[in-house]
Amino acid sequence: MAPPQDDPVELIAHAINEQQGEMKRRRKRSVLSLEYFVAGVPPFQLFKLYVEDLEKLLKKSTGEPPLDHLAEICLIGLAAYCEAFFKDLFAAMINICPQLLEGFVLRRDCTFTLAEVLHLVEGSKHRIGSVLSEHYDWGSAQSVNGLFFDLLKVSPFSKDEAKKYAEFLRDRNLLVHHGGVYTFKYAGQKFSKQLLKRMAHWQSLTVRKGDVLRWSKFFHDIAKKTSSATHTALGVFVNNSSVRLGKERESALKLLAP
Repeated sequence: MAPPQDDPVELIAHAINEQQGEMKRRRKRSVLSLEYFVAGVPPFQLFKLYVEDLEKLLKKSTGEPPLDHLAEICLIGLAAYCEAFFKDLFAAMINICPQLLEGFVLRRDCTFTLAEVLHLVEGSKHRIGSVLSEHYDWGSAQSVNGLFFDLLKVSPFSKDEAKKYAEFLRDRNLLVHHGGVYTFKYAGQKFSKQLLKRMAHWQSLTVRKGDVLRWSKFFHDIAKKTSSATHTALGVFVNNSSVRLGKERESALKLLAP
């Protein structure tokens, strides 16, 4: 329907009708449960898919140490998938239940850029956690534990698991930044003083297929444990805070479980 040409009152009335019609059309667009997850897949399930593919690659490998470069690449990939899992799980919890931020903002900076605010306002409010998660460091057990605890009082890594993860990250960083060749710092942490001179800047880290498969199991178990703990804790928060999630958010909450 074309707008009237002259009468200001009719012009305003027409604009109001158009706006109300557009708002009704937008309300028809409901956010489905999988849209609360990065890439449309629950975090644990996505991590599990990545790790299973990685393990299939490894099991087909015929490389022999110390030149099994595929094992090195898979170890680097495993680190990336692990970090993404924690970021995506953190994001999903907030996407599903933004009310979590009421307590989180008392402990953490939650500043958004103008571009991020516009992105959220223009139809992506259900991804506020996804945007916020990009502001934080996910590269250590300490930072992951701190963020999860501040959000929902859950700690993905135990003290022993955190130490083991730090060892894994040292190997990953050596591969990524130094091609696996021992640096003075790395060799000093791992070898005796007698071996330091011979190892630093000369010998390389040996990564075997079995090493990566063991790390894969380690991270799978932590991811499963964390998914279960966050699913339970978020359910308790929703009940205790009398939060009404609605059908799709409730479905998304159920999908957080491993």
